[in-house]
Amino acid sequence: MNLPLLNKTAAILIKSLLSIVAITPQVTAAPKNPKVTSVELDLDAGKMIITGRYLGGKKFRGDVMLHLAETGPITLKVDRYKKLQPTEEVPILLQQLRVSGLPQNIAEFTGVHLLEVRRKYTEKVDGVSVVKYKIGTSTVTIGAVGPAGADGQDGEGVASANINAEGNLIVTLTNGSEINAGQVGVSNAYLQISGSLALFDFTGGSGSLDVQSNTDWEWEIDGQIDGWLTSPDDGSLQNGDKTFTYEVAPLEGNAPREANIIFQSTNGPRYEWYFTVRQQPQL
Repeated sequence: MNLPLLNKTAAILIKSLLSIVAITPQVTAAPKNPKVTSVELDLDAGKMIITGRYLGGKKFRGDVMLHLAETGPITLKVDRYKKLQPTEEVPILLQQLRVSGLPQNIAEFTGVHLLEVRRKYTEKVDGVSVVKYKIGTSTVTIGAVGPAGADGQDGEGVASANINAEGNLIVTLTNGSEINAGQVGVSNAYLQISGSLALFDFTGGSGSLDVQSNTDWEWEIDGQIDGWLTSPDDGSLQNGDKTFTYEVAPLEGNAPREANIIFQSTNGPRYEWYFTVRQQPQL
Protein backbone atom coordinates (compact mmCIF):
# COMPACT_ATOMS: atom_id res chain seq x y z
CA MET A 1 0.00 0.00 0.00
CA ASN A 2 1.42 3.37 -1.02
CA LEU A 3 1.11 6.03 1.65
CA PRO A 4 0.67 9.68 0.64
CA LEU A 5 3.81 11.77 0.75
CA LEU A 6 3.97 14.33 3.53
CA ASN A 7 4.63 17.87 2.49
CA LYS A 8 8.27 18.64 3.28
CA THR A 9 7.49 21.96 4.94
CA ALA A 10 4.78 20.38 7.07
CA ALA A 11 7.14 17.58 8.08
CA ILE A 12 9.77 20.05 9.25
CA LEU A 13 7.16 21.99 11.19
CA ILE A 14 5.80 18.87 12.91
CA LYS A 15 9.31 17.73 13.80
CA SER A 16 10.07 21.13 15.33
CA LEU A 17 6.86 21.11 17.36
CA LEU A 18 7.55 17.61 18.68
CA SER A 19 11.06 18.62 19.75
CA ILE A 20 9.65 21.63 21.63
CA VAL A 21 7.12 19.43 23.45
CA ALA A 22 9.86 16.95 24.34
CA ILE A 23 12.17 19.50 25.95
CA THR A 24 9.64 21.82 27.59
CA PRO A 25 9.76 21.18 31.36
CA GLN A 26 6.53 20.82 33.31
CA VAL A 27 6.39 23.79 35.66
CA THR A 28 3.70 24.28 38.29
CA ALA A 29 2.96 27.94 38.82
CA ALA A 30 2.95 29.19 42.39
CA PRO A 31 -0.52 30.17 43.67
CA LYS A 32 -1.47 33.77 44.36
CA ASN A 33 -1.27 35.21 47.85
CA PRO A 34 -4.47 34.57 49.82
CA LYS A 35 -6.69 37.63 50.27
CA VAL A 36 -8.94 37.63 53.35
CA THR A 37 -12.11 39.64 52.75
CA SER A 38 -14.01 38.97 55.98
CA VAL A 39 -13.68 37.22 59.34
CA GLU A 40 -16.61 36.13 61.52
CA LEU A 41 -15.93 35.24 65.14
CA ASP A 42 -17.94 32.93 67.39
CA LEU A 43 -16.13 33.45 70.68
CA ASP A 44 -18.45 31.18 72.68
CA ALA A 45 -17.82 28.24 70.36
CA GLY A 46 -14.15 29.09 69.86
CA LYS A 47 -14.61 29.14 66.08
CA MET A 48 -13.96 31.49 63.20
CA ILE A 49 -15.19 31.71 59.59
CA ILE A 50 -12.69 33.17 57.13
CA THR A 51 -13.83 34.24 53.66
CA GLY A 52 -11.53 35.37 50.89
CA ARG A 53 -9.91 34.76 47.52
CA TYR A 54 -7.11 32.34 46.59
CA LEU A 55 -7.39 30.50 49.91
CA GLY A 56 -7.04 27.13 48.16
CA GLY A 57 -7.70 25.10 45.04
CA LYS A 58 -9.63 21.83 45.02
CA LYS A 59 -8.82 21.64 48.73
CA PHE A 60 -7.08 23.74 51.36
CA ARG A 61 -3.46 22.90 52.04
CA GLY A 62 -1.77 25.05 54.64
CA ASP A 63 -2.13 26.59 58.07
CA VAL A 64 -4.21 29.24 59.79
CA MET A 65 -2.59 31.13 62.66
CA LEU A 66 -3.82 33.85 64.98
CA HIS A 67 -1.09 36.06 66.44
CA LEU A 68 -2.38 37.27 69.79
CA ALA A 69 -0.63 40.44 70.88
CA GLU A 70 -0.11 39.17 74.45
CA THR A 71 0.92 35.53 73.93
CA GLY A 72 2.08 35.01 70.35
CA PRO A 73 0.84 32.71 67.56
CA ILE A 74 -1.87 30.06 67.93
CA THR A 75 -2.28 27.44 65.19
CA LEU A 76 -5.97 26.89 64.48
CA LYS A 77 -7.62 23.74 63.16
CA VAL A 78 -9.28 23.88 59.74
CA ASP A 79 -12.60 22.02 60.06
CA ARG A 80 -14.04 22.80 56.64
CA TYR A 81 -13.06 24.32 53.31
CA LYS A 82 -15.57 25.14 50.60
CA LYS A 83 -15.93 27.23 47.47
CA LEU A 84 -18.64 29.88 47.32
CA GLN A 85 -20.42 30.30 44.01
CA PRO A 86 -20.53 33.85 42.55
CA THR A 87 -23.76 35.79 43.08
CA GLU A 88 -25.18 39.06 41.80
CA GLU A 89 -24.05 40.76 45.00
CA VAL A 90 -20.57 39.17 44.92
CA PRO A 91 -19.78 38.25 41.28
CA ILE A 92 -16.40 36.66 42.04
CA LEU A 93 -15.29 33.22 43.20
CA LEU A 94 -14.61 33.13 46.93
CA GLN A 95 -13.50 30.39 49.28
CA GLN A 96 -14.34 29.90 52.93
CA LEU A 97 -12.54 28.28 55.85
CA ARG A 98 -14.22 27.26 59.10
CA VAL A 99 -11.60 26.95 61.82
CA SER A 100 -11.63 26.07 65.51
CA GLY A 101 -9.16 25.99 68.36
CA LEU A 102 -9.51 29.46 69.86
CA PRO A 103 -8.69 29.52 73.59
CA GLN A 104 -11.64 29.24 75.95
CA ASN A 105 -10.76 32.63 77.41
CA ILE A 106 -10.34 34.31 74.01
CA ALA A 107 -12.84 37.01 74.98
CA GLU A 108 -10.29 38.29 77.52
CA PHE A 109 -7.83 39.20 74.74
CA THR A 110 -9.41 42.54 73.89
CA GLY A 111 -7.69 44.35 71.04
CA VAL A 112 -6.54 44.03 67.44
CA HIS A 113 -4.66 40.88 66.46
CA LEU A 114 -3.16 39.45 63.28
CA LEU A 115 -4.74 36.58 61.36
CA GLU A 116 -2.40 34.68 59.02
CA VAL A 117 -3.56 32.27 56.30
CA ARG A 118 -0.68 30.23 54.87
CA ARG A 119 -1.35 28.42 51.58
CA LYS A 120 1.09 25.58 50.98
CA TYR A 121 2.55 24.59 47.62
CA THR A 122 5.59 22.61 46.49
CA GLU A 123 8.53 23.40 44.23
CA LYS A 124 11.36 21.21 43.05
CA VAL A 125 14.73 22.34 44.42
CA ASP A 126 17.69 20.24 43.24
CA GLY A 127 15.31 17.37 42.54
CA VAL A 128 13.71 17.50 45.99
CA SER A 129 10.16 18.67 46.71
CA VAL A 130 10.36 21.70 49.00
CA VAL A 131 7.23 23.14 50.57
CA LYS A 132 6.73 26.88 50.36
CA TYR A 133 3.93 29.15 51.46
CA LYS A 134 1.93 32.06 50.12
CA ILE A 135 0.73 34.21 53.01
CA GLY A 136 -2.35 36.36 53.41
CA THR A 137 -3.07 38.47 56.50
CA SER A 138 -5.95 40.31 58.08
CA THR A 139 -6.68 41.99 61.38
CA VAL A 140 -9.11 40.50 63.90
CA THR A 141 -10.68 42.72 66.58
CA ILE A 142 -11.81 41.11 69.81
CA GLY A 143 -13.99 43.11 72.19
CA ALA A 144 -14.15 46.88 72.37
CA VAL A 145 -10.99 48.77 71.43
CA GLY A 146 -10.27 52.05 73.17
CA PRO A 147 -10.02 55.38 71.32
CA ALA A 148 -6.27 55.53 71.56
CA GLY A 149 -4.34 53.97 68.70
CA ALA A 150 -1.27 51.78 69.01
CA ASP A 151 0.94 54.86 68.77
CA GLY A 152 -0.90 56.66 71.55
CA GLN A 153 -2.71 59.15 69.28
CA ASP A 154 -6.43 59.42 69.95
CA GLY A 155 -8.71 58.19 67.22
CA GLU A 156 -6.13 56.21 65.28
CA GLY A 157 -6.85 52.56 64.50
CA VAL A 158 -5.21 49.76 62.56
CA ALA A 159 -5.55 49.95 58.77
CA SER A 160 -3.56 46.81 57.89
CA ALA A 161 -1.00 44.36 59.22
CA ASN A 162 1.55 42.37 57.23
CA ILE A 163 4.65 40.26 57.77
CA ASN A 164 7.70 41.56 55.91
CA ALA A 165 10.60 39.55 54.45
CA GLU A 166 12.47 39.60 57.77
CA GLY A 167 9.52 38.01 59.59
CA ASN A 168 8.50 41.21 61.40
CA LEU A 169 4.88 42.18 61.92
CA ILE A 170 4.34 45.64 60.40
CA VAL A 171 1.14 47.35 61.57
CA THR A 172 -0.06 50.33 59.51
CA LEU A 173 -2.34 52.82 61.28
CA THR A 174 -5.16 54.76 59.67
CA ASN A 175 -3.03 57.93 59.77
CA GLY A 176 -0.44 56.23 57.54
CA SER A 177 2.23 55.68 60.18
CA GLU A 178 3.79 52.24 60.62
CA ILE A 179 4.75 50.30 63.74
CA ASN A 180 7.21 47.40 63.71
CA ALA A 181 5.69 44.98 66.23
CA GLY A 182 8.70 42.66 66.11
CA GLN A 183 9.31 39.18 64.80
CA VAL A 184 6.48 36.69 64.66
CA GLY A 185 8.72 33.93 63.30
CA VAL A 186 12.36 32.97 62.90
CA SER A 187 13.19 34.42 59.48
CA ASN A 188 16.58 32.70 59.11
CA ALA A 189 15.39 29.21 60.02
CA TYR A 190 16.55 26.35 57.82
CA LEU A 191 16.13 22.58 57.57
CA GLN A 192 18.08 20.16 55.38
CA ILE A 193 18.62 16.39 55.19
CA SER A 194 21.61 14.50 53.84
CA GLY A 195 19.83 12.33 51.26
CA SER A 196 16.61 11.61 49.43
CA LEU A 197 16.52 7.82 48.78
CA ALA A 198 17.58 4.52 50.37
CA LEU A 199 17.25 1.04 48.81
CA PHE A 200 16.98 -2.21 50.80
CA ASP A 201 16.74 -5.85 49.78
CA PHE A 202 14.24 -8.34 51.25
CA THR A 203 16.33 -8.86 54.41
CA GLY A 204 15.70 -5.31 55.64
CA GLY A 205 18.09 -3.58 58.00
CA SER A 206 18.76 -0.17 59.50
CA GLY A 207 19.75 3.18 58.10
CA SER A 208 20.39 6.76 59.06
CA LEU A 209 20.62 10.26 57.66
CA ASP A 210 21.78 13.60 58.99
CA VAL A 211 19.32 16.38 59.73
CA GLN A 212 20.71 19.91 59.85
CA SER A 213 18.54 22.61 61.32
CA ASN A 214 18.64 25.66 63.58
CA THR A 215 14.96 25.52 64.50
CA ASP A 216 12.21 23.15 65.64
CA TRP A 217 11.23 20.30 63.30
CA GLU A 218 9.18 17.12 63.29
CA TRP A 219 8.98 13.92 61.28
CA GLU A 220 6.40 11.37 60.23
CA ILE A 221 6.26 8.21 58.11
CA ASP A 222 3.82 8.28 55.20
CA GLY A 223 2.77 5.63 52.70
CA GLN A 224 2.93 2.38 54.68
CA ILE A 225 0.09 0.24 56.00
CA ASP A 226 1.74 -2.51 58.05
CA GLY A 227 4.43 -0.73 60.07
CA TRP A 228 7.42 -2.18 58.22
CA LEU A 229 9.31 1.13 58.39
CA THR A 230 9.92 2.46 61.92
CA SER A 231 12.27 4.70 63.84
CA PRO A 232 13.52 4.38 67.41
CA ASP A 233 13.92 8.16 67.56
CA ASP A 234 11.53 10.16 69.71
CA GLY A 235 8.48 11.17 67.69
CA SER A 236 8.00 14.42 69.60
CA LEU A 237 9.18 17.84 68.46
CA GLN A 238 12.88 17.95 67.60
CA ASN A 239 15.36 20.81 67.52
CA GLY A 240 18.72 21.42 65.85
CA ASP A 241 21.11 18.98 64.19
CA LYS A 242 20.58 15.26 64.64
CA THR A 243 21.41 11.87 63.15
CA PHE A 244 18.06 10.27 62.41
CA THR A 245 17.90 6.45 62.42
CA TYR A 246 15.27 4.07 61.06
CA GLU A 247 14.59 0.35 60.76
CA VAL A 248 13.31 -1.68 57.78
CA ALA A 249 11.62 -5.02 58.57
CA PRO A 250 12.23 -8.15 56.43
CA LEU A 251 10.01 -8.43 53.36
CA GLU A 252 8.17 -11.77 53.12
CA GLY A 253 5.99 -11.15 50.07
CA ASN A 254 6.96 -10.92 46.42
CA ALA A 255 5.91 -7.28 45.81
CA PRO A 256 8.20 -4.28 46.38
CA ARG A 257 7.16 -1.61 48.85
CA GLU A 258 7.94 2.05 49.41
CA ALA A 259 7.30 4.72 52.04
CA ASN A 260 8.42 8.26 52.80
CA ILE A 261 9.87 9.79 55.94
CA ILE A 262 8.76 13.42 55.93
CA PHE A 263 10.78 16.07 57.77
CA GLN A 264 9.14 19.47 58.30
CA SER A 265 10.23 22.63 60.10
CA THR A 266 7.67 24.08 62.49
CA ASN A 267 8.96 27.61 63.02
CA GLY A 268 9.78 30.42 60.63
CA PRO A 269 9.91 29.58 56.90
CA ARG A 270 8.43 26.13 56.39
CA TYR A 271 10.52 23.41 54.74
CA GLU A 272 9.38 19.87 53.99
CA TRP A 273 11.75 17.14 52.82
CA TYR A 274 10.82 13.65 51.63
CA PHE A 275 13.20 10.76 52.27
CA THR A 276 12.06 7.70 50.31
CA VAL A 277 12.75 4.13 51.48
CA ARG A 278 12.28 1.35 48.92
CA GLN A 279 12.52 -2.38 49.54
CA GLN A 280 12.74 -5.10 46.88
CA PRO A 281 11.53 -8.69 47.30
CA GLN A 282 13.72 -11.75 46.95
CA LEU A 283 14.24 -12.66 43.28
